[in-house]
Amino acid sequence: MADFQYIIDLSPTSPAYFMAINLVVISLLLSGFALGISRAIRSKKLWGWGVEELSQSIINAALLGALMAGASISASLASSLIPSELSSTCPSYSSLDNASPTPLSFSLCSIDSAIEKGASTAQILEKNSFLLGTLSSLQINANVISAQPFLSLQYSAQNYSSLAWQIYLLLTSLELQKQFLFFIASFAFSLFLPAGLILRLFFATRKMGGAIMGGAIAFFLIYPLAYSAFAADASFLEETYLSASSDLDSLSAALSPIPLIDWEKEGAISNLMYNLWGQEISSKVYLPYSSTSAFLGALAMQALIFPLICIAISLVCAKELSSILGSEFKLDLFEMV
Repeated sequence: MADFQYIIDLSPTSPAYFMAINLVVISLLLSGFALGISRAIRSKKLWGWGVEELSQSIINAALLGALMAGASISASLASSLIPSELSSTCPSYSSLDNASPTPLSFSLCSIDSAIEKGASTAQILEKNSFLLGTLSSLQINANVISAQPFLSLQYSAQNYSSLAWQIYLLLTSLELQKQFLFFIASFAFSLFLPAGLILRLFFATRKMGGAIMGGAIAFFLIYPLAYSAFAADASFLEETYLSASSDLDSLSAALSPIPLIDWEKEGAISNLMYNLWGQEISSKVYLPYSSTSAFLGALAMQALIFPLICIAISLVCAKELSSILGSEFKLDLFEMV
């Protein structure tokens, strides 16, 4: 995990920064050699090529500086969006040793928090589903008469299991986003950015290099910054989670005697069912539906809606950046020399 934390660091001491700046220096040296050789052999074509490549090298250096400045600004924006209590407790942020926080690390904080809440709610839903299923199957025999007074609760047991399954699907989506962010953190600036800079050095691959750089910038900075902005106000998710947890805990407390009864004594089962009937168990069963559904909706926003919007924004930004970074820049000043 330490390697990942270092990769997402965009400070001047990070490997990504060193690799990018070395590529810029190499491109400046190559264009300088081309200009020197063109003077020696009096080649106007080589001189023109060297001037163009020198201009592109200067532009690469300016882009690198602007990128680092933009990363710093985006980190400040993200830190102002995310609540301090979240950033101080999230492992994805608090475990960064001297590395500059990025929007990506804040996005991981939001996702980790949502995963923790979703997993906790799904677990208690499954527990209550099991207990309700057990209760619905209990049968009382009195001479020739038998009854299952809680048989209708089998439908609630199925509904609780279905709600838990839906939450697990959303958790899968959140985990997918998390792994996607890990991939971006590991390769966007350590692989794709240097590759884009290299391809921008050559006329034939300049547009491809611009596209790669545009994609790296969009998904490393724009996507997590947009996600942080959307997920910053997590009050609704927190409120619905607390409400659902309270309702489900109340039901769990009412059903807690079920695993403790002596199944060999019919009288113990009868007493249990009588006590549950007196607690109006049906009301406690249906109470969590509203709060759990509200939590499910809030979780779906963070797991599905927010990422789709952020991907759309990032793709538009990547397209525009690719167009700009892959363009030819003619500097007449060099042509006049």
